[in-house]
Amino acid sequence: MQPNGKSALTSMTSLQFAFSEVKSASRLQGIISFLSSDSMSYVETELWALGMGPLAKKNYLMPDEIRSLVRAVYSDSPARTQFLQKLSSPSLLFRI
Repeated sequence: MQPNGKSALTSMTSLQFAFSEVKSASRLQGIISFLSSDSMSYVETELWALGMGPLAKKNYLMPDEIRSLVRAVYSDSPARTQFLQKLSSPSLLFRI
């Protein structure tokens, strides 16, 4: 309940609520596609694509979220380190 006695749902418009639900479902779909991908190189080149791929544009995932997933899923290697460095690029923070 909010201070005015209304629930958060009633204070949102139907369109706002629908968008928030679609965005959440899309983010989940992006995480699932990341986890089910065959390789880190596929994630890097096809799904992330320097912040222009579907994980960023369609699934609304941010570079720090991708970094966390990469660290959790892939073991330490030169390729992983290089991908993490690309995800830390300041230019990505302003593009998304």
